[in-house]
Amino acid sequence: MMVYVKAVLIMVTGVVFGVAGVALALSSEVLGGLFSVGFGWICWFGGLLLFPPRWDAEPERGEIEVGGVCTPALIFRVRRQDRLAFLSVVPLLLLGMALGLIWLLAGGLSLAQGDGLGGFALIPGAVLTAATGLLGAMGVAAWRRRRRPQYVACTADMIRIEFPASSGDVPWDDIVGFSEFEVNSQKFFGLALRSGATAEIRTSRWMRRLNRAFGAELYVGFNSLLSHPDLLADAVQTYRSSPQAREALRAT
Repeated sequence: MMVYVKAVLIMVTGVVFGVAGVALALSSEVLGGLFSVGFGWICWFGGLLLFPPRWDAEPERGEIEVGGVCTPALIFRVRRQDRLAFLSVVPLLLLGMALGLIWLLAGGLSLAQGDGLGGFALIPGAVLTAATGLLGAMGVAAWRRRRRPQYVACTADMIRIEFPASSGDVPWDDIVGFSEFEVNSQKFFGLALRSGATAEIRTSRWMRRLNRAFGAELYVGFNSLLSHPDLLADAVQTYRSSPQAREALRAT
């Protein structure tokens, strides 16, 4: 319950700052208005990120591509939280770039008027503009990389986990454990593999730290799922233990 209250309060704060920013801009306080609107934007999308998932979606029967072949699968869709996170920082980057450009313009005008000290304003202005521009370009590049589909899918031969920070195709016989962990009040499923498993997995540095702490190789965050986590846990345990259930997936 407190999570909902916190999220709503942050979003209301965003609305207040947004309205105040528009009022400031209309009263000729353009720069202050922009900062206020930008902060309100960040609060709004930050609040959206805090909302817990509803877990009201059902797993879908469909197909995924495995080795260039369309393969029947039970697919668990996920939330695209990375998009909200990207949108929440866009105004911060734009405001930083705007401030840098204003600084550059002020320094240039001072130099044009013969004020030698104005040149000092060019340095921080150039650094701020370049830094925010670089961060913005990196953000766009990361956005483009993360446009690939994200999901968890069970096929007759393997489970596929497809997230930017944790992904891989794992044959059922390579799995020795599927357990629940909690890290900083966030719950995860951890997939542990047998020694000598040949599955190719890709994980981020942060996920590798979880590996050292809990002994699993792949992780699925509860908050990433659109379906209830119990449905995924039941499916994994069923397909791990029942070859007949796995074969039934081929008829999907």
